[in-house]
Amino acid sequence: MKDFIYMITLAFLFLSVELRAEVLENYLNKVEKNDFRLKSLIHQLKSKDYVVEQAKSKIKPQIRISSYLGWQKYKPYYGGETSQTLKYFYISLTQPIYHPEYLTQIKNSKVYKAIAKIKVEQEKQYIRYLFLNTLFNYLYSKEQFNINAEIYKLQKERYILATKLKEKKLLTDEEYLKIESDYENSFIELKNSEIELKSLKKELSIFLGEDLKKDINITFNQNLDLSGYVYDYKYLLDNLKNNFEIREARKNIDLALMEIRKRSKARLPKVDLELSYRYASTSAVSVASEDKRVALIIDFPIYQGGFIGASMLEAQELRKSADADYLQKYKEKKLELKDNLYQMKQAYSRLEKLKSQREIYKKIYEKIYIGYQKGVKTKLDVINSQINLLQIKLNILSEFHKFTVAYVKLDYTIANLNNKEIKKLEKFLQ
Repeated sequence: MKDFIYMITLAFLFLSVELRAEVLENYLNKVEKNDFRLKSLIHQLKSKDYVVEQAKSKIKPQIRISSYLGWQKYKPYYGGETSQTLKYFYISLTQPIYHPEYLTQIKNSKVYKAIAKIKVEQEKQYIRYLFLNTLFNYLYSKEQFNINAEIYKLQKERYILATKLKEKKLLTDEEYLKIESDYENSFIELKNSEIELKSLKKELSIFLGEDLKKDINITFNQNLDLSGYVYDYKYLLDNLKNNFEIREARKNIDLALMEIRKRSKARLPKVDLELSYRYASTSAVSVASEDKRVALIIDFPIYQGGFIGASMLEAQELRKSADADYLQKYKEKKLELKDNLYQMKQAYSRLEKLKSQREIYKKIYEKIYIGYQKGVKTKLDVINSQINLLQIKLNILSEFHKFTVAYVKLDYTIANLNNKEIKKLEKFLQ
């Protein structure tokens, strides 16, 4: 019988995880479909395929056709007025043989395509990061509202009881004013959390592109052991190279180096092979002319007024700029990583202490309640102890929320918000 119950429990837990997985996966799919910036970047990425084709087309044979058909009427110095029909036809085939800048343009176009692909990947993970952050904020706000509602209920009961005690002269004015202030503050906290909850629900609706008529039926799994989720700094630093902004900055260095190579070849000759045919005729004098040519064309730049030298110096400065931009991006992301890791570790540390503190407060409440039953403690003592327990619960919720937010931010920083990682994030929920 025990084995049967155990199996049923496991099956229920497995089904619960699967349902959470399906809910989170469905939400993320909707968010991505509703992100028009992502759609824009995908079209930009597709357009880069044609940029590559344009660059490749320059090394392929080029065919040109030109024709002219006209009528001319003129009067020469000697003789009468003359008219004639003019016909002209020209066709040429040019095959570029040596144009080093064309090959560089092809390589450049492929790098631009790689950058566009990075931007698409970044937007996918960025929209996931924003949605998960908003979702976790919403779940935190929802549970915070529920706890604040319990606290307000107890504070109200405490205030009513304090009023009766004051009337009987069993409570000082100072004690009564403190209880009255706590009651009013609990009402303000409840209303603030209600406003925040409604605001976050609207944000989620914008992400999903639909009104959330039903509440999201998931909560934080605060019983989850978070020790296995605390990132190691060395692991994060090793994976910082995957950060999208850093990857794009590296690609910009590649582009700057290619531009230097491209401009350095501007002094080299350019060679083309050309085949052409020309036909021209005029009816007035019954003359026709044909011209057939095969030519090797060499264009050798000698002096352009210092243009190439200045162009090279510009490209070298742009390369230095790209290097500096990369180093700055790496520095910023490294600091960002350290800050989020610190917040995660701080939240985890406080969470563990609060859990221990909660156990102490539970024991205190049990003793106070027993004392109340025996007539040693008052109802006010019991309510005060219940409020303390709820405050601890609120603090635990806050630290758990801080931990999840820091964890998601670190995942985004190292470009790790993939489907596999989403499966791990599902364990934060129940």
